[in-house]
Amino acid sequence: MKAFNTLGLNIKPGRSKFAITLDVTKHIFKMDGIAGFYRGYWASLSAYVPNSALWWGFYHFYQGTIN
Repeated sequence: MKAFNTLGLNIKPGRSKFAITLDVTKHIFKMDGIAGFYRGYWASLSAYVPNSALWWGFYHFYQGTIN
C-alpha cells in the first residue's frame, strides 16, 4: 500500500521523523503563514470547552456519591 502524501513532500525511506516534521512545518508556513498552524482552533474550542465544563461539573457533583 502506498503512503498518502497530500502535501507532495519528499518522504523517502531513511529520512528522519524530525526532517519530515520540519518539511511539513515549512510547507504550512509557506502556504498559509502563521495562521495555518491555528486552522480549526475555534472549532476545537467550541467542542471541547462545553464538553470539559460539563464533565468537571458532573464530576464534582457526583464525586461524593461514588466514593
